[in-house]
Amino acid sequence: RIRFTGPALIIPFIALVIFRNTPVSEIAMNGLMAVFVMMLAYARMPKLNGLKSLSDISYGIYIYHWGVMQMIIHWIPGLGVLALFALAIGPTIMLAWLSWTYIEKPMLRHKTRFGNWLRRDEALPEKPVLAD
Repeated sequence: RIRFTGPALIIPFIALVIFRNTPVSEIAMNGLMAVFVMMLAYARMPKLNGLKSLSDISYGIYIYHWGVMQMIIHWIPGLGVLALFALAIGPTIMLAWLSWTYIEKPMLRHKTRFGNWLRRDEALPEKPVLAD
């Protein structure tokens, strides 16, 4: 079992400092971010339990964020990363919520019935043989 604690951040951080301004710094930064994300993912934060409802719309955020950001970049060229994020987060979450509420959630109600239909072991009707 791997423990994602503060000391796990030290090695990638030291590598980042030692190898700054070199190609290795990108690898060290990716390692540092990976450990940090894992620490956040497995942290116990009871005050943030309300965010669990976002898991329903997380796939929609993943699907729609790129399109929303591309439209914003098209309409407002030269926008910085933080400004782009600030402008894209609202419409992306709104689209993800609409998708969950009106597309994904209703389709999940049909999941069992559709799966059963796919698993039917019915023989296909024979094709008629054409006379020569």
